[in-house]
Amino acid sequence: MAGRLIAATLFALSLVILNATAIRAADFPKVIGTWAGSYNVAFSKDHGHFSEEKKGVQMELRIFKQDENLIWAENRWRVNDQSEWHSEHTTGTFDLLDQTKLNIVEIAPKPGIGSTGFFEGRLKDGKMYLTYKGIGAGISFATVLERK
Repeated sequence: MAGRLIAATLFALSLVILNATAIRAADFPKVIGTWAGSYNVAFSKDHGHFSEEKKGVQMELRIFKQDENLIWAENRWRVNDQSEWHSEHTTGTFDLLDQTKLNIVEIAPKPGIGSTGFFEGRLKDGKMYLTYKGIGAGISFATVLERK
């Protein structure tokens, strides 16, 4: 009798856990699409391309896949006074406790172009607020992106 009670309790508990996970997964914002904006970026003294300069940059973050809290994206950017777009592939995740927060990590595609670093961000009022920390190249910026 005690064995059946324990088994029934464990079964009921597993249903509660599965249901809570399904509800949480459904709560993640749907972000697939292209998000665009602009920003000023600070380049460090040792950055060979733009030493100690502030440059205006255009950005497009194309999120092409989302699976619950995980996202896959392409970050396209170009310095305003140049016509060439640069592209970096990224992955990211939403915070499990606060579904408005997200983190995105990218690796520079080639030396001297792009940066290895990460975005910390939040979704609010239909906009994506991101702060970038380019650990690999010593650059940083903040931007607001809107869905195209």
